[in-house]
Amino acid sequence: MSVSLEFICNLYEKTYTEVGEAIGRSPQELSNWAKQRRPIPKESLASLCDYFKVDERSIVDNKRYCKSLSKVEELNLQIDFWVKKSEDEAEEYTDLVYDPEDDKEYEVERIYFPHQEIIMELRKQKRKQMLLYKIDLLIHRYDETEGEPKLLNDIKGDFNTELFERVETVLREGSEKEIKALNTLLYILTEYGFGKPNPFEHLEGELFNDFLIALKKQGI
Repeated sequence: MSVSLEFICNLYEKTYTEVGEAIGRSPQELSNWAKQRRPIPKESLASLCDYFKVDERSIVDNKRYCKSLSKVEELNLQIDFWVKKSEDEAEEYTDLVYDPEDDKEYEVERIYFPHQEIIMELRKQKRKQMLLYKIDLLIHRYDETEGEPKLLNDIKGDFNTELFERVETVLREGSEKEIKALNTLLYILTEYGFGKPNPFEHLEGELFNDFLIALKKQGI
């Protein structure tokens, strides 16, 4: 895991000397914060947030020590960085739009935001990391009622593990039809399960409706 202040400085291509001069602190003090040796004073934390335009929860824990970042938190900071960079570097341009009714072209003012491919890729990575995180919670089942989360050894966690193993087997070894069947079943359960009505049932395919009929027979 990376540490917040070091990660943010690298992301924004800033040295501890540059940041220290901006917030009135020495490079050694920033180094001590980044190495989690000292908590960041409130005034300096506010200055850091203002300098990088980030929320304090992105930098410190509840004791104001630099936090160790999860992969999702790293991606959130990267997305935030590139979105701000895109907005700062946005350019206005004039586009020609054809109107078939008038058979004429008209000038339209538009705004171009660069770096969209990078932002889209980072958001895709975040989506995958969030999925892995949720699967981990379902498999390992943590007790977070007191202090540090503790791993539970319970039946539901074991059941979830077996369930994910079955899904993985179908995705890895299943035929195209088997994967489509699994996808259809999961689609029905997530979109129309849990007692939700299906207003578009008459538009769906035969496999879709067969699954719906089978689920309704089972009271699902």
